Amino acid sequence: MFSFAREAEGKAQDKAAGILKDAEERIKTDTARARKKLEGELVGLISDATEAIIGEKVDAKKDAALIDAALKGRA
Repeated sequence: MFSFAREAEGKAQDKAAGILKDAEERIKTDTARARKKLEGELVGLISDATEAIIGEKVDAKKDAALIDAALKGRA
């Protein structure tokens, strides 16, 4: 009888560990997705701010360089 309880407990622990692992992976995926979305929004805001500060829209290459520098803290 005790072996049955131990076996059931082991299976429950394995299942709980699997659920926990799946949840951790989902959190990592959701976090990465949220960061990517936030980065895209930040790039848009920086682009708008750059345009407002310099008073004109620069070409895509220059705009990308300014955004990259701003994201790295060297603007």
